[in-house]
Amino acid sequence: MRRFCAIIFLSCLLLSHASSVRAQTFMDVMKVQMEAVRFQQEATMAGAAHDFQRAADAHSGAAETYEKILSMTRGMTKKQQEELAPTIESAREGVIKSLLNVASSRINLRQFDKAGVALSRAVELTKELDKEELQDSCLYEQAKLETARHRYSDAALIFDQILTRQEAYLKSLTTDKKLNSRDLRERLNQTSPLRQMEFLSKMQSLWTLYDMAASNSVRLRDLQRAAEIYNLQSFKALTEFFGSVSDFRASDPDITDPAELALIELVRKYLGTIPSFYHMNHGALLNELGLHEDALKELDAALRALPEKDGLLQRVAVYNSRGYSLDGLKKKGEALEMYRQCLALAKSLPLAYRESWEAVAMVNIARLTREKDPEGALKDAEKAESIARKLQDENILWQALLSKGKTFEQQQKYQESYEALKEAIRIIEETRSFMRFEKDRRTFLTDKMEVYDLIIRVLKKLNKPGSSYQYAEKAKARTFLDLLGTNLDKSKLFEAQLSKNPSVSRETLEKLNNDYQRLDSKLKDLDSDRANAQEEVTGAPFRGGPSPGSSDLKKSASELPAVLTNLKRIAERAGGAFSDAMAVREPTAFKELGDLLGPDTLLAEYFVGKEEKGVLLFAAEGKTLAHGGAPTVLELPCSGQEMKEAVARFRRLLASPESDPSAVHEQARDLYSKLLTPVEFLLQGKTRLVIVPQGPLYFLPFAALEDGKGANPLEKWDISYLPSATTLEHCRPKEPGKADTLLAYALGDLASKGLPALPGTAREIEDLKTLFSAKNGVFFTEKTLAADQFKLRARDKDLIHLATHGILNSRSPMESSIIIGEGSMPVKDAMLLDLKASLVTLSACQTGLGKLEEGDEIVGLTRAFFLAGASSVLSSLWSVSDASTAKLMIAFYRHLKSGEDKGRALRNAQLELKKEHPSPFHWAPFVLTGDWR
Repeated sequence: MRRFCAIIFLSCLLLSHASSVRAQTFMDVMKVQMEAVRFQQEATMAGAAHDFQRAADAHSGAAETYEKILSMTRGMTKKQQEELAPTIESAREGVIKSLLNVASSRINLRQFDKAGVALSRAVELTKELDKEELQDSCLYEQAKLETARHRYSDAALIFDQILTRQEAYLKSLTTDKKLNSRDLRERLNQTSPLRQMEFLSKMQSLWTLYDMAASNSVRLRDLQRAAEIYNLQSFKALTEFFGSVSDFRASDPDITDPAELALIELVRKYLGTIPSFYHMNHGALLNELGLHEDALKELDAALRALPEKDGLLQRVAVYNSRGYSLDGLKKKGEALEMYRQCLALAKSLPLAYRESWEAVAMVNIARLTREKDPEGALKDAEKAESIARKLQDENILWQALLSKGKTFEQQQKYQESYEALKEAIRIIEETRSFMRFEKDRRTFLTDKMEVYDLIIRVLKKLNKPGSSYQYAEKAKARTFLDLLGTNLDKSKLFEAQLSKNPSVSRETLEKLNNDYQRLDSKLKDLDSDRANAQEEVTGAPFRGGPSPGSSDLKKSASELPAVLTNLKRIAERAGGAFSDAMAVREPTAFKELGDLLGPDTLLAEYFVGKEEKGVLLFAAEGKTLAHGGAPTVLELPCSGQEMKEAVARFRRLLASPESDPSAVHEQARDLYSKLLTPVEFLLQGKTRLVIVPQGPLYFLPFAALEDGKGANPLEKWDISYLPSATTLEHCRPKEPGKADTLLAYALGDLASKGLPALPGTAREIEDLKTLFSAKNGVFFTEKTLAADQFKLRARDKDLIHLATHGILNSRSPMESSIIIGEGSMPVKDAMLLDLKASLVTLSACQTGLGKLEEGDEIVGLTRAFFLAGASSVLSSLWSVSDASTAKLMIAFYRHLKSGEDKGRALRNAQLELKKEHPSPFHWAPFVLTGDWR
């Protein structure tokens, strides 16, 4: 309706100028204008029928027609152009809006490259007009495109930029400091029907923006940010406003004007349902947060806000979410009935929505009926699978395949189960491979770990331990591995590209490499800006600590499209090298892993998985793997939940020097019997034990466990850790065991950032000076080194020793930091260092900790220094004693300088300290992660 009124208005303007413009010119322009109108009408009808291909073609035709008008007017005299100024202005806007509609249609068709081309042209033309509304429309379509491409962090940057601008606009509409629905209603009542329609359309666009930004945060698994958006005063005020106009002039029988009647129908049928959407989506978020009772209240409010005869699509979505709430509250029967009502209602939806909602309902019904009716559940899952393949909906497809896999597993049809689950993982991995930002990749696996858990156990039942182990590796620290491989392999990719493409010169590739590194670093900075923006930016706090102001965020977000475009061009010119660099990493082949481990090593890889299931242990002997063998897979005598509770109890005891020794011994023996006794037969004759933990085991020092005779593993084997076995090959490119040059920093007597001084660290520095000459070692204390200086001074050192405070931020792990001088170096900065170090020692409190995120990702300082280039990291699992740590460290470096490898040097240092301080509080907190050589 708004477009139709605009066309009538434009025609009137053209007629008003006819007397002052040559008749033939006017008629030519009018003829082309009518052609544009025809294209727009065709596009509107095609869009209403969800024929997106026809809509894209029609919008393209409209854009070309408007371009033709502009071309015609360029040949006119200046006076003629002035007389046709409204037409020219309208044509310019028409080109942009048509191109944006082309982009939107192409997104619906999943023709992302074509959508990007149309969008780039629209952005280019918008710069010439300098109209904020059009700029926002371009940003909005860009956000939609990045969301469709699963680049959710890219989209979040753009959403934050638009929200910042719109928050300022909305505040200008109110007489109070906070936007309220009363002010919006008064503005609506004071204007004509045409202006009312324009105002309502603008408010609807703003409401949709908030809703999409919240949905994007959910996709990023940033649920707190999504909740913050739903609680924004402006979002709530907009929702209340649409609730207040739901009966807009509907009771006035004297209204006969077609424009007013159309407006009333628009409000009644569409805009009046917006509050229902708000409550529905907010309820779905509360379900994600596990607040099922609160979710039900929101979902009930959504149903109350719906008209009795309209809103069928919303009703279907609400019933689906209510089923999820009831399922979460263990009300399985009520949940099943709700899903069945959802399926029944979905059959009455238009075809464009019917099939996808039917598939969703059938997947949920299959999940709840599997135990009592496996055949029926299987049929529902297969129907959902068929629909998902037809619609090319990966999200429904992997869930339908998981449902099939679980049903087959229940029926003991393990091969069929494996085939379904393998296909589900292929889809998951393929989707994930297109994601650029680390956070997107990290959070994407959050709700998909169940697929990996099940396929690992199914392959065990099929007696395929090797394949089972490979999928366990796929589930471990995947984002970390992708980033680690990318950081180390870029130069190799360029060398490989030279051999593949001799027409590209080395100089060209080196320039592309440098450009890529610079832009890739810029992308990380942009993502950090977004993640840490302060309350002033959007009116609600983000998680995390110190952050840039709103001007910084606007600047960063505005640069994003150009950065992404340049990266894409570089990737195209380098012949695919960069897309290869971010490919999903495959686990290391057995023979190669066996060679890396060596004959004296046993790798013990734990898989915790679902908490109610048993913990699995994959034991891989280096010698066996090197000769073509496979790991041994064992199911340990405990569930994931039991393991989690046992580790938590033990850590509480270890973290205090005052703990009852008998309680420590008891818990140490209990965990040894669960974790190591089952694999002792494979440890016979081995000198090294390499642990690949998962879940709560990341926080467990295996050296502190005790066998039945009271002996610690430390007394039998060198012990080190890996985030995943595959990371070992990426820890090996550097010269093994090189320990010639050292950078050491100690906080000493400096009390920084409210934290106490650490006088024992100054003694560490003095002792280290006796092992390293002035030529090979650089030593700093207190204020003599700053974080910025550290980045430059540490670049070429073999060993880096930081004896200072580590600060763990469990809520925002990227803000965890290490104190240097009077400042600090957060994780996000440490990741960007360029190191060649064989070892980074973090002689500080809790430096080995981080936030364990779903998807088996530890985000913290240890991970950051690996990504910066270190081959191994020595870090602590709890707050350490200043005095005993100083003794441990000097003993460790003494053994290292005598020629022992890092694993043996740490073991001998711990054994020495254990004699003086028997409590594991003193000698057990430090763990070596990475290359032990």
